[in-house]
Amino acid sequence: MKFVKKPTGIKTTNKEGGESFKLPAIKKLTQIVPTLLMFEPKYYGDVTKVLNTTIDNVAKTDPEFILKLAGYTRNNMYLRTVSMYLLAKAASIPNCKPYVRKWAPTIIGRADELYEAISCHRSMFSERKNDKTRSDKKLKLPNSLKKGIADSFTKFDEYQFAKYNRKVDVTLKDVILLTHPSKPSKLIKKILDNKLKIPYTWETELSAKRNTQAVWEKLIDSGKLPYMAMIRNINNMDKAGIDNVHWTKVMDKISNPELVKKSRQLPFRFYSVIKNTTVSDPFKHRELQHALNKALNVSVENLTKLPGRTFAVADTSGSMRCGISGRSKMSPLEIASLMTAMTNKFSDNAISGVFGTSLKVIPSLSRDILKDTETIAQTNVGWSTNGYLTLKYLNDQHIDCDRVIIYTDEELYGGSISCELTKYKKINPNIKVYIVNLSGYGDSCVSPHNKNAITISGWSEKILEFISLHEKGGQSFVNMIEEYSPKY
Repeated sequence: MKFVKKPTGIKTTNKEGGESFKLPAIKKLTQIVPTLLMFEPKYYGDVTKVLNTTIDNVAKTDPEFILKLAGYTRNNMYLRTVSMYLLAKAASIPNCKPYVRKWAPTIIGRADELYEAISCHRSMFSERKNDKTRSDKKLKLPNSLKKGIADSFTKFDEYQFAKYNRKVDVTLKDVILLTHPSKPSKLIKKILDNKLKIPYTWETELSAKRNTQAVWEKLIDSGKLPYMAMIRNINNMDKAGIDNVHWTKVMDKISNPELVKKSRQLPFRFYSVIKNTTVSDPFKHRELQHALNKALNVSVENLTKLPGRTFAVADTSGSMRCGISGRSKMSPLEIASLMTAMTNKFSDNAISGVFGTSLKVIPSLSRDILKDTETIAQTNVGWSTNGYLTLKYLNDQHIDCDRVIIYTDEELYGGSISCELTKYKKINPNIKVYIVNLSGYGDSCVSPHNKNAITISGWSEKILEFISLHEKGGQSFVNMIEEYSPKY
């Protein structure tokens, strides 16, 4: 048996020329998708071509996995566009088509996604209208997608249809004519006859009466202002000049535990509001800080404590400073800092640090998540990406840890995490190193066959839940997707 070698993964180099490993297609897909805002720039460029190639490769061996991933991403990670993309792409792949109808109602979560799925499919195959080599057959909507969209109509009521009955390139009426849904018949007839009751929403009120103090205060008093709208329009309400009474009402709703849980907001959204606020009034700013801090803590309050000693580190190198989208000032660096602060709070015995050119251990964090996030994000360690220093520090100091959690984009160089991990196993052979990728490019800094190293991607507090579940039952992220079942 000495001639039989264990698989070690195929070595390659990453965007910075550092040591990296190629991932199997399914792991590669689960690394890219949870951190992908479609058509938005990443520091090292667009990954759409890599995504498409990976989808095609997965479809050859496990075609339903693509739909499962789309459903999980839509409902557990709250990423809409990439989920629609996976659905539309799967509908064009013969191996995936038998599963599209089954999964479409789980993936389509809002009434506007009925037409977004069609628009997404059309954008994939009809951009070059003058291309004579393109078959017109590609422009037709696949039957599997038609039937899946038709089945999804039963999920929505009149208010939801009316709210999203917008004048876009594919309307709800177009969707009906294309997919021929039969239920709910009364509402379908209303859509076709243009008789949907115009809903009272914050969008319709602002559209009709503009961004004024009176309009915002009326919306606040009506109770019709959704949680997400409150979060996203803090600056607009402040500029409109709402009074302190109404400001306090908004703050009370933002910090209301029941509303926070129903909102399904990712924790970094609350930090993003603080980062992007233009509120200058000391009273309002203080109340906003307090409300968002409370909301953030409520959003993660049910997380299970990680037992033992945890070393959590944030990658704050240059490549982590690019915005997650063209419209967002949030960066992977800040998400890494937030996740490190959360890990510190929910660990029995935590060590926290930051790496770039150098590594700095932050000796005393307050366990106030927002305050600690700022401390971590503002710690200066240079712009290089020497992630190996994380484990080197533990080796040099002979520190016994149960787990190491590294929040990064995995574009590391300067030294080998794998080599340092091999050394560290002399201190603790059962160490678990979790590489949490916040900006997936499709390769990994550790071998996919290394049992002590686990890779996962995403921006959600559910990452800490996964770590807890993994250590109890050994379940991998891929296993979680494989076991995911349709919700409708």
